[in-house]
Amino acid sequence: MRLRSRLKIATLVSSGLVSVLAARPVHAETETAVAEAEDDSSIVVTARRRDETLFETATTLTAISGKTIGNAGITDIQSIIALTPNAVIQRDPEGYNTYINIRGMRQADVNAEPNFGLYRNGIYFGGQRSNLGSLVDIARVEILRGPQAGLYGRDAVGGSVNIIYATPTDEAGGYVSARYGRYERLELQGAINIPVTSGFALRAAGWLFDQNKGEFYNSTLGVEIDRSRSEGGRLSARLAPTDDLEIIWTAEYEHQVGPSMRTYAPEGVLNSVVGAPIYSDPETPRTVARDTEGRADSRQYYLSQAIKYDSGIGEFSLLAAYRDYELSSLRDLDATALDPTAGPGVLQQTFARDEAVRNVYVEALWASPEDSGPLNWVVGVSYFNERFDFSKLLGTSIDLDYLGIPMGVATAFGGQPNAGSKIKTEAWSAFGELSLEVTPQFTLTGTLRYTHDTKSLTFSQGLIDTNPATDPILAMLFASTLPTFRLDTQEKFGNWSPSLSAKYEIGQNANLYATFSTGFRAGGFNVTTTSPDLIPYGQEKATNYEAGIKTQWFGGKLTVNLAAFYMTQNDLVMAQDDPAGAIFGFTYLTNIGNAETWGQEFELFARPVPWLTAGFSVGHLDTQFTAGESYGASVVGDPIPYTREWTINGLLDAAYPVNHDLRLVGTLNWRVETGGVLDRLFPYEDLNKLDLTAGVEHGGVRIVGYVTNLFDDRVTEFLYTNGQRSLSRGRTYGAQLSFAF
Repeated sequence: MRLRSRLKIATLVSSGLVSVLAARPVHAETETAVAEAEDDSSIVVTARRRDETLFETATTLTAISGKTIGNAGITDIQSIIALTPNAVIQRDPEGYNTYINIRGMRQADVNAEPNFGLYRNGIYFGGQRSNLGSLVDIARVEILRGPQAGLYGRDAVGGSVNIIYATPTDEAGGYVSARYGRYERLELQGAINIPVTSGFALRAAGWLFDQNKGEFYNSTLGVEIDRSRSEGGRLSARLAPTDDLEIIWTAEYEHQVGPSMRTYAPEGVLNSVVGAPIYSDPETPRTVARDTEGRADSRQYYLSQAIKYDSGIGEFSLLAAYRDYELSSLRDLDATALDPTAGPGVLQQTFARDEAVRNVYVEALWASPEDSGPLNWVVGVSYFNERFDFSKLLGTSIDLDYLGIPMGVATAFGGQPNAGSKIKTEAWSAFGELSLEVTPQFTLTGTLRYTHDTKSLTFSQGLIDTNPATDPILAMLFASTLPTFRLDTQEKFGNWSPSLSAKYEIGQNANLYATFSTGFRAGGFNVTTTSPDLIPYGQEKATNYEAGIKTQWFGGKLTVNLAAFYMTQNDLVMAQDDPAGAIFGFTYLTNIGNAETWGQEFELFARPVPWLTAGFSVGHLDTQFTAGESYGASVVGDPIPYTREWTINGLLDAAYPVNHDLRLVGTLNWRVETGGVLDRLFPYEDLNKLDLTAGVEHGGVRIVGYVTNLFDDRVTEFLYTNGQRSLSRGRTYGAQLSFAF
């Protein structure tokens, strides 16, 4: 009833706009410029590693422009994914991972690499801890849905996401923006483009996001859980000494501080390992009871270089990137404010995490000349090297008197206390795409990718010496949950990933296409577990069969796209409770079985007048497991967790000209998600989220008021076995002042 009534309200708000709503944003930017597109057919994308219009691309692709992102005040990947059909993202309550679910394929746990290929300016950015951080000065975002075999194929069993930042141009300009809203949140950002000489330009961007309050409050310690701060900057340089050669360098730094766990327990948390169960008091988001304040501090450095040379036999590209990421965090592991003397077996636990990720990615490409005739190709090789160092320290206090051992409260520390625990990944791939224009209307395209990963684990775990009198007792108590062992092991993964597509042009205004594609993600290692047998897990694969049509009408002012697909997923990786580590909330990843997904996607884009752009999309997924078991029970027939059955998107972007200098501006972004389950078949609550902005623009000055999540519709996004859960963002509001020059 709640969703139905709110749907009626939203329908009334947008009733005059329904006929022209579109899911895909409306203005196009090239990779090196922010330029408004005249119509949808001219949106330039790089889904096939060459510039082509969105209409020409024989694949399902959502392209979101930087103008749309800026007008809506979006600075995070969650809001961007919410513009995409059949894509869902949950906000990570621990704050350092990106959980994007594309067509039912989702990263299973913080220990796993993502199930989607994550790219920045066409350069791979995935691996461990693939947190994009704040998104500022964006030119365009491209989201490819479905398994990606060839050109964006690393880890891309669900799809790929390419964040394309604005890069230097030969025109001076920039912008500054200030935004202030609920919870004392201040957002400052800006960018400036400086042409230094002919063929050389610089672009600098910076940001500061600071929030003092929030939706979650620790009533035990009297602190705002949501308070956070993000600050960073990016510097890019573009050198084009000739028409045939272009070099782009990018350097970025970001520092983030925020909560390490953003959850509450509406029914309390079980905290006792013997005797009668002892629960903490039920909580609301404003009465969270924790005796340890959870905070996380991360820093990320990023460097990239892209060299492109256009020769007589095609374009050669050399892409390279380096990422250095560090995280230090502490959280209340028992998730209560209960003292060890509160009862038999009550634990007082903390969890400290220190991590460092350093990786290098290099890719070389050769693309055929634009005038190569009916035969076009892209071939390439890539190399990825990553080192993930981690230390996880668990502190546990327990009252031994309650256990009949007269020694009072004792404390043990364990986990991976030494810096010697690490995962090394070395991967290379070779890939190619060949496209043949059989007739002027009919084109066949095939891709093939071979991927080989070698992953090495050096792992140590056990108790740390604390008190000689109690160490033997604690070692006995926790022998099954924190056994002392070392493990040095190596796993190798390899896969051939083919794809084939056919496109047929019906006149100039319709394209039919059909694709067969496959995707692959290597396996890995669990790093918090009670047994060496639970540490490795295997690779995942996906196979997709799809057909669609893209049409455009009225000179490109209206486009309508429709796609239908069937996808099989093999050896899906899911998180399971560690049977011996229940008191610590340990989980481990394992390949639980196979699944299949049927889906449909409808997208409509309209630009009826120059000052109004809009869109509407609907995505539908029917997922179910076809083999496997979870927690000892068969999952056959169950839906894939954290996947929505229906996603509906509505978007408006208006700038009505009152006179030559003054415009009335506003945006409407409506997102509906229904159906699906969370872990253990817990129903996924329906979401109805409406975001609005409205204001004026005079020259380069824009003043708007905004409200996000007008209905304050908050749904559970994550469930934990001890009763904790996280929520989606509630209602916020404020004002924004920006100036473009």
